[in-house]
Amino acid sequence: MFKQLKKIENLIAILVTVSVAGIVIHQAIPREFSIRPGDDWRTMTTDDRNEGGKSIANDQSTQSQFAYSYDISNSKTNAFAAFMIWPSVDDTLYDLRWMETVSITGYVEGRESENYRFQFRNCDEKYSVPGDSVSRRYNEVSIKLTNQSTTQTIATDKFYVPGWWVERMSIPIEDSTPSFDNVEWVEFNTGSVTKEGECRVIIEEIKISGHWIPTSIFYQSILGMWLGFGSLVALRQIIGLQRRLSQSQSMELSLQRQKAELAELATLDSLTQLFNRRGLRSHTTLAMRELRRTGKSFNLIMFDIDNFKKLNDENGHSHGDHVLQQVARIVSESVTVNDPAARWGGEEFVIISRNGDLDRATKLAEQIRQRIEREVEVTCSFGVCEVGRESEFSEALDLVDECLYLAKRDGKNCVKTTNCIDSSNSTPALIEDSANF
Repeated sequence: MFKQLKKIENLIAILVTVSVAGIVIHQAIPREFSIRPGDDWRTMTTDDRNEGGKSIANDQSTQSQFAYSYDISNSKTNAFAAFMIWPSVDDTLYDLRWMETVSITGYVEGRESENYRFQFRNCDEKYSVPGDSVSRRYNEVSIKLTNQSTTQTIATDKFYVPGWWVERMSIPIEDSTPSFDNVEWVEFNTGSVTKEGECRVIIEEIKISGHWIPTSIFYQSILGMWLGFGSLVALRQIIGLQRRLSQSQSMELSLQRQKAELAELATLDSLTQLFNRRGLRSHTTLAMRELRRTGKSFNLIMFDIDNFKKLNDENGHSHGDHVLQQVARIVSESVTVNDPAARWGGEEFVIISRNGDLDRATKLAEQIRQRIEREVEVTCSFGVCEVGRESEFSEALDLVDECLYLAKRDGKNCVKTTNCIDSSNSTPALIEDSANF
């Protein structure tokens, strides 16, 4: 027994030595790759003129700096100006799966600050089409440049693939994550909300950092080595009960955290961060339970964005996604914690108003309608109904949907209401509410 313990101690000492040495070497020998102005890179600009816009972008790069200027015209449409950097040698692709961070050094002239979308454009074997630049995967992150030269360092896990590109290319959900295995070029593009007028952008350096062995793979290897050793010890029944129990508890806590995270993700709409239908269900149950117990009614608000399909067709899904996000922001700012809101589907939203009577809910709907029209420059049609003690939630949904239908029928951009009472009574008259409160 003593010899076995001594042997295990020696094996542990060897594993500790190998692990520590590996970690030190891994951290001491980083891998870096810099994109600096010079003969190794070509640059190009593009703008919205090919799409009927009036914005103008000009490449002003030299041997000492990457630079471009642009003049945005009518930023309320899908105006943009983009700057691309790619290798001088044709058909050069970079495998950047080892990348952990990217640091961007640069500044703007003509403005105090401006937001940009920085992109690694990846050539995917499954989806990229020769000659079609849009088919290159957009690995995107938002950055902010100021009129002072600064360096921003961004971790690769902050990059995302825009929803509009996933929809346009019909990408399966399992393939909709960032990919850096065949990077063809990098790109700077104006943000989704762009100021009109002239601006000049200077990019001094793009520095890509990581390790020769990707950190996740390296530590998985270290972990695998130790797990293999632990399995051997467990098979020989030398590990004590306390250590096994500690490992079990640690894993249980990790699974609980993962379960909680998955549960939260399952109840939120990823685009708007409002509840989805599943997320609203628990609030519906609570509201109905309180209604049955106390008799305190609540109100249901349903609305959708007028002419949203036309907006998408004319301006693109990226603009449509932005409109949905701005509408969701206004809703979130307008309601309280007692007024849960959800994206019901597409451009349709639902709010459960548990504070006050039908008049308050109607005023809330009108305030939201006016803010959306003023700030997002789109119109919405609203339906509002009161859910009484003898009502079923499904009946309330039907009634509020009917109110929304009437708002659409009567010219859109208005609020229609009705009281939702016991379904055994006759259907109440529908009344149009004034747009001024």
